[in-house]
Amino acid sequence: MYLTEALAKYTLKLDYDSLDPEIIRQAKIFFADTMACMVAGAREKPVLLAAEYAKKYGGAATASIICSPVRTDPCSAALANGIAAHFHDFDDVSDSANSHTSVVVLPAVLALGEELGITGAQALAAYIAGIEVCALVGRGLGKENFRRGWHSTSTLGIFGAVAAAGKLIGLTQEQLTYALGMASSESSGIKANMGTMTKSFHAGSAAAKAIRITALAALGFDSNPGSMEIKCGFSDLTTSFADLSPIYEAIDGGISEFIDPGMVMKPYPCCKATHNGIDAVHALVVENDLHAEDIKHIDAWVQPYAMDGSRYPLAKTKLEGKFSLNYCAANIILNRELSLRDFEGVVVDDPAVIELMKKVTVSPSETLNDGELMMMRGDTVVRLCTNDGREFERRVNYAAGDPHNPLTEEQRLFKLRDCCGRNMDPHRIDGLLEIFNEIERLTDVSQLMEYVGE
Repeated sequence: MYLTEALAKYTLKLDYDSLDPEIIRQAKIFFADTMACMVAGAREKPVLLAAEYAKKYGGAATASIICSPVRTDPCSAALANGIAAHFHDFDDVSDSANSHTSVVVLPAVLALGEELGITGAQALAAYIAGIEVCALVGRGLGKENFRRGWHSTSTLGIFGAVAAAGKLIGLTQEQLTYALGMASSESSGIKANMGTMTKSFHAGSAAAKAIRITALAALGFDSNPGSMEIKCGFSDLTTSFADLSPIYEAIDGGISEFIDPGMVMKPYPCCKATHNGIDAVHALVVENDLHAEDIKHIDAWVQPYAMDGSRYPLAKTKLEGKFSLNYCAANIILNRELSLRDFEGVVVDDPAVIELMKKVTVSPSETLNDGELMMMRGDTVVRLCTNDGREFERRVNYAAGDPHNPLTEEQRLFKLRDCCGRNMDPHRIDGLLEIFNEIERLTDVSQLMEYVGE
């Protein structure tokens, strides 16, 4: 059996009523987190541009663009909503796929869900299936795919979105197999575009393509079922090898990404590769009562892959700052926290931030984890030297938000309110949180989109 066939069978076999209650509980948490991130990004420039595109080129008005009066076709809505969800880089991470999975899967589910009038339980089941399929592909191909420079949020996320969309529109196993094969040709996205609008475009584009792919598969489009593993196939071209055994082992073992290893919830709106370093700097300056004027130099050693997530030593724009441990460390030192407001605006022009960025050096280390590529664990060592000759060092293996170091319920709710409060009436947020808590009871997912759009 080819991988596309195995994934199609897995997707269609996944039954909401037989899922482990803990999987459902975790899925609801990350469903809500992704929606909140989507609301937070709803009125950012790239989302407004996508909405203009939808008004000019979009089709039948059956789906909503988040926090907007614009209704358009599902592909255009998924594009805009995926961009919104990923714009702030505040959304969750799948450790297995090393990607921001939810921001590709959920926009596709919501856009199709509105058109089809699905229930909250159906939306949740499709979302879960999409996350699991993306994670399955990641277990076999994710590390190498990411290491080679592909942005796995889109290159692997598209498989999860296709699984979710195919489940919703009722594809047969054969049709879904073909759709997943088509996804292997449509998979794209490069890390060179991190720090620009195009990074969030990757998420929205993959969600939109998934809807188009599954619609074509339903009409009879086919593909090569072996497109994932044969010569000149997806794995051959993006990783140069095809060890798919971890995928089949996870399927046979009934392993869920929501439980093993668990999803990562971000406490900071910036690249996950910076988070361990952020926590280390925060601990050092708070515990030792250090301030900007005390800092002589900071050295940070990260796993080699994390250098891609800290590619701007002297960030010139706020988007670049999301991929700059130098920028994030500077703001932690100055403010003792890192929030959405630190990335508002365009140009990095605060002299204090610029001066502190110059004092931070980020270097790759081949010895962390004995050289093993750990991806989202992202072990980081930070050494801080003061002007009076003192030295402090901290190693962080599990950043805040990791399943080994989860956010508290208070922190999670603060994040939800903070994100939603940017583009919603604050008096309506409690009602939204109630909908999130009972999402499986929703009779029509359109009610959710209408609520956040009012």
